Amino acid sequence: MIGTHLTQRISVGMSLLYRYRREKRSGREFTSNDYGMALFARYRVARSFYLETDYEYLDHEFARSESGTTRRQYHSFLAGGGVTTPLSANSVMYLSVLYNLNHDESGTPYGDPWVVRFGIGVGF
Repeated sequence: MIGTHLTQRISVGMSLLYRYRREKRSGREFTSNDYGMALFARYRVARSFYLETDYEYLDHEFARSESGTTRRQYHSFLAGGGVTTPLSANSVMYLSVLYNLNHDESGTPYGDPWVVRFGIGVGF
């Protein structure tokens, strides 16, 4: 994730996504690689609390049949909020809880509409 502050309260940025999955179902091993990117905007409500909105693009690989895989692209719009806590003068730990506004049970790589993200931000 990389971002910048537009004002003291507003920050924007982007992140690259990669997800590797390996599982065994019915005695068959399956591996997949998903990749994508996300754009985000955060509005700081208070010192440690922020509102966040994201656009996420994900190219998802899944098992199509016994003989192969296929890929599908997903576009998600997420909204929610989060908290930060300082770790040092130039770093914070953050936790975001977002809701996928266009979640569809039948056509999504996610099991439910809630997305939780955790990380460390470092300023230069």
